[in-house]
Amino acid sequence: MNDNTLAPCPATGDSGTARPGEVQAELRFTVPQDDAPIVYLVDYASTTIKLESRQVTIRNARALENEIELEQNGFALVEFTTGLQDVRDKHAVDTVFRQEAESLLQKITGAKRVVMFASLARDMRFAATNENLGAATNVHVDHDQATYEYSIRQVLPPDEANELLQRRWAAYNIWKPLRTVESMPLAVCDARTIRKEDLIPTAVGTSPDEPLLPRTGLGVLYRSDQNWYYYPLMTADEALILKMWDTDQSRPQWAAHSAFDDPTSPTDAQPRVSLDARFVVFF
Repeated sequence: MNDNTLAPCPATGDSGTARPGEVQAELRFTVPQDDAPIVYLVDYASTTIKLESRQVTIRNARALENEIELEQNGFALVEFTTGLQDVRDKHAVDTVFRQEAESLLQKITGAKRVVMFASLARDMRFAATNENLGAATNVHVDHDQATYEYSIRQVLPPDEANELLQRRWAAYNIWKPLRTVESMPLAVCDARTIRKEDLIPTAVGTSPDEPLLPRTGLGVLYRSDQNWYYYPLMTADEALILKMWDTDQSRPQWAAHSAFDDPTSPTDAQPRVSLDARFVVFF
């Protein structure tokens, strides 16, 4: 699948222990509502989006490594080591990790230009703050097209942004753990089973007493024909790449995803430490 290399142990995790072929777990989906929904990233309890819990089958994608392709399913597991030591070290994220990740995406996608425009630290050993978020536990697609365009205009000079946005471009998320994921792994939906009409625009903020952020997320409605996957026990040598948007709307995209409570996680599982980095690539 392109130039990326899947993890070498298809049905096992870091410990080499065999994992189940699938798990049954609850995911939380958006339901239609009259008022505009808001998700607060820090004060999550104040979120106004209406959600429903659904029991879904989440398949072990490690057992399907030869069947999963980024440009077919909207996600893929790749080998990816980083010099980053602390997801909360913003300077290291914006220098060391940025260079590594942009190079990775350029190799995988064949894009002429890759721009990282945002990153979210999720170190669950510490309390949630504006600089360190908890796990996102509602099914979502990161942003709409207007938000990606706005974000590029914020980080690039106007003339350069205008020129690049005339090309075909696509948005990707790199979900990168810094140690083995023993709790709250990421479930991701086969992008071919997400319909555009199931995406619900959602305002985004940090807390009710602060202004809303200049971006729009997308909640996702539940459908029984959605196909869900996860990679158990992801390691610090792996990353999950998710495709979020493509101006060529004929291509699979909208890799909806959510953290979930894995029923096979041990009771003494270590807290998750991961980085969520967002990119636009230009062809």
